Amino acid sequence: MGDLINIEVKNGKGTLMHTTNRITLSPGRLSILDADGSAFIIHTFSDTYCDEESELKKGCAGGPRDACGVIKAN
Repeated sequence: MGDLINIEVKNGKGTLMHTTNRITLSPGRLSILDADGSAFIIHTFSDTYCDEESELKKGCAGGPRDACGVIKAN
């Protein structure tokens, strides 16, 4: 699915509310509940959004990974 907007974290706490049409909970190509699953990753630094469709550039994703989680239906 790719990048969402950056989340601002202060004193170890952050909240992100964002609307997107890039994913869905329903079956289909954009579903995050498909057979191979989905996850999220929070990086240490802001994403610079410098990747291009054909090339992943080092440092664009915001540096080291601080947190991650699996997305699944209850």
